[in-house]
Amino acid sequence: MILLFKKIRFALLSDKRISKYLFYAAGEIILVVLGILIALQIDNWNNNRLSKEDEKKSYANIKYQILGDLEELNGVRDFNNYFSSQYDYANKIILANDRSQMDTLAIITMYLSQYSDFHRDGNIYENLSSSGDIKLLKNID
Repeated sequence: MILLFKKIRFALLSDKRISKYLFYAAGEIILVVLGILIALQIDNWNNNRLSKEDEKKSYANIKYQILGDLEELNGVRDFNNYFSSQYDYANKIILANDRSQMDTLAIITMYLSQYSDFHRDGNIYENLSSSGDIKLLKNID
C-alpha cells in the first residue's frame, strides 16, 4: 500500500503536475485524519465500556456492604433485645426490693456490660470517596 502511494507521488512530481499532487496530498492528509478520528472514537467507546463495568462493580460492592450491614444490625438488635429484657427483669427485682435475688441481679449486671453497638465490617463508602471513584456513580433520576 505504501509502495503504491510512493509510485503515485513520484509519477505526479515527475510529470510536474503540482495541482494534482497537492490534491493527492490533501487526500492523503484527510485519510490520516480520518484514521486518527476512528482510533479516538474506538478508544472512547472502550473507556466508556470500562467505566460502566467499574460503575456496576461499585454498585455491587455497595449492595454487598448494605446487605452485610443489615445482617450485622439485625444480629446486634437481637443481641441487645435479649439484654434489654434482662435489664427490665433487673428493674423489677430492684423495684420489688427482693433481696433474695441479689445473686441474679449481680449476674444480670455482669451481662449488661456486654451490651453491643453496631460495628461496620467494611468501608466501601469511604474507599469510593477517598479514591475518587465516587464520580463513577451516576444518578440517572
